[in-house]
Amino acid sequence: MTTQSESIAITRTERLQQRVRATCAGARVLYSRVAASQPPYAVLAPGGRGEVMDARRGGQQHVGRYLRIAAISVALAALAACSGDGGGTVNVTLQEFSIATDPATADAGEVVFEATNDGPNDVHEFVVFRTDLGPTELPTDENGAVVETGEGIELIGEIEDIPVGETQSVTLDMEAGNYVLICNIWDEDEQEAHYQEGMRTTFTVS
Repeated sequence: MTTQSESIAITRTERLQQRVRATCAGARVLYSRVAASQPPYAVLAPGGRGEVMDARRGGQQHVGRYLRIAAISVALAALAACSGDGGGTVNVTLQEFSIATDPATADAGEVVFEATNDGPNDVHEFVVFRTDLGPTELPTDENGAVVETGEGIELIGEIEDIPVGETQSVTLDMEAGNYVLICNIWDEDEQEAHYQEGMRTTFTVS
């Protein structure tokens, strides 16, 4: 049977789990507090016997050393998920009419896309969608341009109107999954959608 003291400690552990999942910065703060046994979570009682003093209730509660270890384990797991390089920089080449990326994959995290318009003649843009659809299967309007709020796709970010010869960048927080990168320019004079002309490619985040 779970005692009231244990229930209180377990509830705190669950709250801790929710908070450390929120951000990596939060995980670091929470770990430092739990590891040091500082309020508002818990402080070790005199004697080091695994007793825990509730900082809010003002009394000692015997909740067992394993509960504190569980709380520390949660914080460590969150820190492990945040560790490592993650993300990275991806060089993107835009030209009539193709998109190339180097590399073609990235780790989850902050990904910096450096998009260069190699022209030779047209302004291009760089648009990132998260989707499980194929690169030729995105929803389009009557002109062949992609409907950016269409079903089955999620707009993650974009760089609009990159002049020929220029490089512009965007930093996106990318989760693991499948993505399609496109130029979604509709050229009224030429009556052509750059997406339909071939400016689309897949991208994978793991």
